[in-house]
Amino acid sequence: MSWRSVWYSFENNYLSKQNLGKLVSLSKQAALSFPTATLIWPEMSVVGTGLTNKTVTETLNKIPWCNNLVLGAKDLGNNSLVSLNRHSRKLSRYNKSRLIPFFETDKILPGNISAPVPIGNDRQKLGAYICYENLFPQVSRELVRQGAEFIGCISFNTWLGTTNWPLLQMAYVTFRAAENNRYAFYLNNNGPSLAVEPSGRIIGNIPFGSPGYLCFKAQSISVRTFYSEHGDLFVLWMSLLTLLMLFWERRVSVVGK
Repeated sequence: MSWRSVWYSFENNYLSKQNLGKLVSLSKQAALSFPTATLIWPEMSVVGTGLTNKTVTETLNKIPWCNNLVLGAKDLGNNSLVSLNRHSRKLSRYNKSRLIPFFETDKILPGNISAPVPIGNDRQKLGAYICYENLFPQVSRELVRQGAEFIGCISFNTWLGTTNWPLLQMAYVTFRAAENNRYAFYLNNNGPSLAVEPSGRIIGNIPFGSPGYLCFKAQSISVRTFYSEHGDLFVLWMSLLTLLMLFWERRVSVVGK
């Protein structure tokens, strides 16, 4: 989807209906092949209108529902990620906590890193976050510490055009997967998008500018890594040890002379 069609869609206008129609069409294709999957839509799939809006609800009801739907929504002054059940009722909501300086800070209210959102019939926990937050390992790490069994990022990078920024931001999700030993995904509204194993190996992708959907099986993992528990403590230890070794080497060299 082009950035203009998303940014200027609001309150049931033509662009809003057109964008929702495209997402519903792709969701129907995915649901036919994977009827028990959780559907995930990009950042700002719903813009400028509440999720209880009649047109939005009617559109969501057209999906041959799987377990549930996770989507990005910009309303109530927040840039949010919302988990809905098969009856379009809200299960949980995550508000973006790390806002882009100048671009978002004067338009959107910041949230806090809240609990993971529930997905599936057995309410497994998805540690999902939004766009720019993929650059900060603290966000995914905190979600894993709160029980996330999978992690993922939904994004809206179309307004950056064909620059390298969407590729660069997408690449960070491989680090987030390896740091926390979790299956992960990165979903951009105009591509590129990908799915990643806990090792960081890419297992599927959607190319830039190509409409489509990506389905993958992810194993639930609850064991936390050293990095999930302690963050950059190991790096700090190594840095301190390196400084001590340099100091000791210099001291020995001076004494020897």
